[in-house]
Parts: sequence; structure tokens; C-alpha cells
Amino acid sequence: MVAIMGPSGAGKSTLLDLMSGRKRYDSGGKITMNGHQLSRHDLQILSSFVEQEDALLGTLTSRETLSYALRLAMPKAKPDFIKERVDHVIEMLGLRSCADNQIGTPLKRGLSGGQKRRVSIGCSLVTYPRILYLDEPTSGLDSTAAKEVIASVGALAKTEGIIVLASIHQPSYATLNEFTDLVLLSQGSLCYHGKVGDLEQFLLEIGVGSVPFVPPTDTAMQLLNTDFETEVQGEHLSRDVVQQFKAHFESREKHRSNPAVLREDTTDVTIAIKNEQVLGITKIWLHSKILGERMTLNYSRYVILHPAAPKQENWIDR
Repeated sequence: MVAIMGPSGAGKSTLLDLMSGRKRYDSGGKITMNGHQLSRHDLQILSSFVEQEDALLGTLTSRETLSYALRLAMPKAKPDFIKERVDHVIEMLGLRSCADNQIGTPLKRGLSGGQKRRVSIGCSLVTYPRILYLDEPTSGLDSTAAKEVIASVGALAKTEGIIVLASIHQPSYATLNEFTDLVLLSQGSLCYHGKVGDLEQFLLEIGVGSVPFVPPTDTAMQLLNTDFETEVQGEHLSRDVVQQFKAHFESREKHRSNPAVLREDTTDVTIAIKNEQVLGITKIWLHSKILGERMTLNYSRYVILHPAAPKQENWIDR
């Protein structure tokens, strides 16, 4: 579980887009995992990206939403497999109480904000990604809901050996502690990468002590924000504090090498996903069939929930 933080314009979303293969990187750049270089096609198979905004059909239930997501990813999967996988994700994400509740529409209230966020993330987790990218997963949520979302994702990721990389904004202590590693960016450069609990010691080494009741990440954000004059503990800091931050991090990195390694047993799952893939006309036919079924269900429920208003006589014609 890696949290990616930085001030506005630091490059958090760009970094996620590059690592997920959604954007092309310049010549000389490469993405590796366990020492093996990955192509954009590999990343599409191994990873899944969750956007900041929820894009869910309000008339479908949580269970139906996850089922359709898995069926579209693995059209040839058997019903028993789909049911087992969806039930497992529902259980791990804490969605059992609302599994058969509709997502909700502007005219009919449904799930809470935190529950919708977990359903959106579940649509990606249900497809067996080895790497999960989250763009601001706690945006718009209160501290309690944010902690529940990150904790549920962390529990499932730990069980299945999934690498999670999430850009996150101003997490609380409880939410931040759900992550194992932290990445700090500023001006498009890497300024810190290490354990969440090591950040406070890192700040002490560059002469910035901890502030009572203030998370060390908030102190780091003040240091790395170059848009405004920086003041920490009553002292004004120079504009080159970002360079000092980077220089100290780079000096520490020269003596440390600890790349992340996936669990070996995840390879079998990846091979299974590749074997389930369909191509060409078969893929188009199966996807059209599934999408048509979902559209019919969505439209029929929408008509029932929001019937057309009776036609009123125009008083001008009288």
C-alpha cells in the first residue's frame, strides 16, 4: 500500500497515468516489476485504474455492478466462479449490508458516499488486478469514511497480494497509517520514498521537528509547496528547501535498496486471466450481449422508478 502525496501540480496524477500505461513516457523511461520490464499491453492485463469520480449506474445493486464488471473483464467465466468471486469482494470490502441495495439516483437515495467509493474500487478489484491505481480515493469523504475505504482496500490487497498505489490528499493519522509506504513529490521530482513511520525521523534529520497534533505529512507538504511562502514552527524557510529535501533523500537512497516484490503465487492468477481473455469478433459479441443485458435491466428499472408524468392539458389551448 503506497500513498502518493504532494502539493498541487507536483505530478501525482501524471505519475499514476505513466505507471498505469495511460500515457506514454519519453524515450529512456521504463516500467519494471520484479526486475522484468513491462509493456503497455502487460500493464493493461496486470493493472486496473480507479478514477476519482464514481461512474455507476444508479438502478443496479452493488452485487449486480460487481458482477457485470467481472463478466466484462472475463466474458467466458462460469456463473459459479463469478458468484464466488463477487461474494468474496463484497465480504472483504464490507459491503454485505448493502450488497442488494441499489446504488441510487438523483431522485432516489441509495448508498452513502463511502459505500459508493468501495463499490467503484470493487469493480476493479473483482477483476484480479496485480496492481491497483487509485486517483484520490478519499476525495469528498469525511475522515471516518475515508479510513473505512482505505482499510477495506488494504485488507483485500494484503489477502491477495495486490500492490496498491493511491494519490491521496490530506489524510488523517488513522487513514495514513493504513498505508505501508509513502511517496512525496514536488515540482515533478521524487522527494521521499520510504515507510510511513520513517517520515518523522526524516524531517528531524533535515532540521524540522514534529509539531504536536500535526501529522508529519502536513509538515512535509508545507515544506514542499513552492506556491506560497513557507513557515514551519514560526520560522520562514528559503525557497531552496525543496532542493534540500531532495538532496537528503538522494543521499539516504545511495545506501538503501529495497525494491517491492510481488508474491510468487500471484503469477498463476495472472496466467488464468490471460487464458480467460477473448479477442476479435468473439469479444465484441460477448461484450455486446452483456452490455445489452445490463442496459435492458437499467432501463426497465428506471422506467419503474421514474414513470412518465401524466400529460397535462395546455391552458393556452382552452
